[in-house]
Amino acid sequence: MRSQADGDSQLAGGVGDDVAVVVRGVDDLDRPFIDDEQIEVGIAGAENNLAILKRNAIRQRAKLRQIGGVEVREGDFIGSGQCLWRGFGGGHGVILFTAGLLMATSPLRAAWSSADPRTISWGRFLPPLLSLTLATAAVAFFFQYVSAFLSRHATVLDAAGSGTAETSQIIGIMSVLVTNLILMAPVLLILRRWQPPFGSVTFLFTAVGAMMASQHEFEVGVTVIAALVGGLAADVLISCYRPSPNRPGPHRVVAMAIPAVLWTTYFALLDLQFGVAWVTELWAGTIVLAVLSGLALSLLTMPPASGAEPEG
Repeated sequence: MRSQADGDSQLAGGVGDDVAVVVRGVDDLDRPFIDDEQIEVGIAGAENNLAILKRNAIRQRAKLRQIGGVEVREGDFIGSGQCLWRGFGGGHGVILFTAGLLMATSPLRAAWSSADPRTISWGRFLPPLLSLTLATAAVAFFFQYVSAFLSRHATVLDAAGSGTAETSQIIGIMSVLVTNLILMAPVLLILRRWQPPFGSVTFLFTAVGAMMASQHEFEVGVTVIAALVGGLAADVLISCYRPSPNRPGPHRVVAMAIPAVLWTTYFALLDLQFGVAWVTELWAGTIVLAVLSGLALSLLTMPPASGAEPEG
């Protein structure tokens, strides 16, 4: 087990299966998002177990360490066999996540196959909405390291030791695009089946944004307001344009307009609180990419009608 460290680093070894390693004042850990000046990492083990601990560190936007080629979140406590298993993508976690996702989406799937009309009341729509919100939040959690609700890459040229300004910008753009896909996919899915009651998308966006921002104690909590504004805009657009499978044009408009409002508000609020360091072309281009990704999702979830005649 090796770590690059400066002269202030301390290394202690144990006996038998017990291992203790303490690294302080690390300057050479070249990891995205890591503030090297503030990190104190302890690795302790007993009977082939590993534990990752963090002490006296400022809130970090990424809490990963590389141990024997396996990335482990700080605070995890795992066995060495599990460590290798996770390195190959994990097995138990995938099974548990899949089972949980199936249970969480049961109300959504039941409502989807029900005889309810397309226009639905709040009372009937609340169970599938809660189900969809929980599933979306679960997916967002697994992508939290590229979540726009936790990212401040647009506010600094080199976010917490990303390596270069270009690397920081790439991660920042990716955070917006990944978060945009995670939020827009459930909205466009809903529109295939229902005309949701006003406030549905506001609830979805705000709940997911708040749950994600809470991961870092709302350090970038202003982004939750952007989610609220984007959700309100979505509800207004859906009420006005009433997109449906029979009306693909309004569906395309809604899929493009929601990201435009959401991410314009996002960058405006970041600029008000922290100051956006990106040039105009960069943050404006990111908004355009988000709008185009919304259009692409619309084409995938509601493709143009086929001109082929049915067989037989």
